[in-house]
Amino acid sequence: MDFNIIKSNLNTYQSENSPENIGQQLKIIVENHGKSIYQNIEQLFDEIELSDINSVAKMQLCLIICSSNIVDFILNAENELNLIDINNIISDIIDKTSLKNTIVIQLVVDIFYSVGLNFAFVIGPILHNNEISTQLHAMMPTDMINKDLQKIEDLIENDESSAELMILLEKLCNSGVSKAFYYLGRFYLNGEHNTIKNPEKAEKFLKIAADQGVTEASGLLGNYYYNSPNPLICDFTTAHHYFTKPGSAALDEKQQSAVSDIYEQFELNKILIIFGSFLAIFMLIFIGFFHSGIFSETGRLIIGGITLFFVFLTLIGGFLYFFIKKFNNLRWFIALMYIIWSIYVIILMFS
Repeated sequence: MDFNIIKSNLNTYQSENSPENIGQQLKIIVENHGKSIYQNIEQLFDEIELSDINSVAKMQLCLIICSSNIVDFILNAENELNLIDINNIISDIIDKTSLKNTIVIQLVVDIFYSVGLNFAFVIGPILHNNEISTQLHAMMPTDMINKDLQKIEDLIENDESSAELMILLEKLCNSGVSKAFYYLGRFYLNGEHNTIKNPEKAEKFLKIAADQGVTEASGLLGNYYYNSPNPLICDFTTAHHYFTKPGSAALDEKQQSAVSDIYEQFELNKILIIFGSFLAIFMLIFIGFFHSGIFSETGRLIIGGITLFFVFLTLIGGFLYFFIKKFNNLRWFIALMYIIWSIYVIILMFS
């Protein structure tokens, strides 16, 4: 069965497979003919055609088998799978066939199951072609992860071979290893090991690591949001979230001081909200009395009405911001009220 012929009818084979156990059907074929049947593609395709697998799944299987090196992989694999290349095989199949990611993964699992090779999949973030995406991917065995992480830690401690270090980190990130995302994020944040500083990349990698329970990443993110000189990044509320995230590592002296400062800002914000409310009420009363006498002509009444509108709009904005970002500085809220008041006075003086 020719790959190009199957590929030309691709749209016919995109529907999801039926609930039947495709892996079990393939296993029966292997039990009857041996694992070596995967070496005889034509015979394998004939057996698949005669099996109880539905017609759509049959064509999908043939498409996957003849579009990749999965046959060589399973014939040479041992009982303990080396999973480093599995994600690459899946990505290669998807690129060549344009089949859906879920379909490819399901059928690859079935093919592996048929020859007694079992492995786990997990939904999570991976780094592929310098892009982060959340998808179903193969998990590396724990002993392999620990071995590579130990090698990374040794390279970091000895401050050597930055090229080898980055290759190892990217390989682990491609397999969704959270500790690798932490190291990569730290390097981009601090410019370690000849890495060019890139705070945006660092933030993305550290968030992935922190969300997966890497306590060191939570601490770094807390520092990043608390200490950033960029007002668009500096965010006490987000810093507080990462400093106090359940399971986070013990805070050092500077981080404890930062958390204390954040709580002080929260108490100040409550005072600012109360003060802003009284200020808005005072402006309402003042403008009401001021425009009830000689300044009651239509033009000035309109000015007073517009001023009150913006004052109470600012008040509402302040309350909303306080409930969403309760630890962030609210001084802008009072400053904006004073600006509105100043504009109002200036307009009256020249009107």
